[in-house]
Amino acid sequence: MIISKLIMEITNLLSIIFETKWFTTLLVAFLAAWFTQRLNNNFTKKREKDNKRTETLKNFYYKIIPDIYDYFSIETDFRKGHDLKIHVRSRDVKKRIFDLISNNTIYVNYRILSKHRKVMSNKYFDDFSGFQKEVAEIELFCTVIEEYIDILKNSESADIKLEYQYACLFKIWKLAIFYCGNYGVAYSAISKNFYFDSNKLNKETLKKLKKLDSYQIGSEEHKIQFKRILENLTSTENIEIEEKNRFIDDFFNPMYEVNDSHAIAVFNNIDVDFGSLTVDLRIKYRDLILNELYNKKYYEGNSSKYSFNYTNEEFELLHNELKNAINYLKEKELVKLEADEQSIKLIITSKGEDIYEEKFLLDEYS
Repeated sequence: MIISKLIMEITNLLSIIFETKWFTTLLVAFLAAWFTQRLNNNFTKKREKDNKRTETLKNFYYKIIPDIYDYFSIETDFRKGHDLKIHVRSRDVKKRIFDLISNNTIYVNYRILSKHRKVMSNKYFDDFSGFQKEVAEIELFCTVIEEYIDILKNSESADIKLEYQYACLFKIWKLAIFYCGNYGVAYSAISKNFYFDSNKLNKETLKKLKKLDSYQIGSEEHKIQFKRILENLTSTENIEIEEKNRFIDDFFNPMYEVNDSHAIAVFNNIDVDFGSLTVDLRIKYRDLILNELYNKKYYEGNSSKYSFNYTNEEFELLHNELKNAINYLKEKELVKLEADEQSIKLIITSKGEDIYEEKFLLDEYS
């Protein structure tokens, strides 16, 4: 009885308080202050988030994205040696990309950092696959583009059509390297990406390419699904059916038969790793290096598109055929290496000039 009476008295007291004008005013003021504070906090957080987004775009993505697109265009250019300006080197662009990531870690997330770390750590380990280094680099570039898309896709004014195109192309390039079993061989396929319908290199295609990760790469199902994507992407307006089939087959050609087109690709891209060459191509490959060195010395700025200037790290990372060719020419005293603490320069010797002039200009062999 006592407890019940106490409860009733408290209830009556609260009822009286709630009905008083001063309490209602106080309650409204309290709720208004709480709501205003909550609203201000939300606005502050949104403003900080927007400022962070703007700063990240300005200081990182707006700088690195154009370089990534340029790297793809240079490295997969179908007419290397013709369309590109003299001394344009994809490795210079690639180094700039790596430096941008290393110097702007505050603007990148864990996905980019982990991919970047994988690229950097590859220099310490042997690559028994022969293409792991290149695949890791492509995965890094694609990840940067995907993160860029995630930032922009919520903006109504952002046009990210181009970003989807390049994200698709990088993923296709990576798969081409795997199925061809060689970075240089995959070039013959990806360099003809102009056969793709650019309008189909879109968000939906990117989803399909990402979905391939659910299959075991190299499995029959993975191969079938990848081939379907390529068939859907390839335009039939400016290409015959037979040519289309040959183009798609290039993405699945692990045993690349050396032919004229292969030789042309090799001789237009001596700094690209096409794997082991035939003896005949290897001889011509050495001659080409001598030719380029001669042109560089006597026709500076007009003929040779290779600088033959390397940092110590770049020289160590030269592919096997190029490094062996340089060593062979060096042993024959046709070239020499000038090195300092930071760089290595390849130069033709007077003996090399004599051989070039006899062999290439007079068509005579000593």
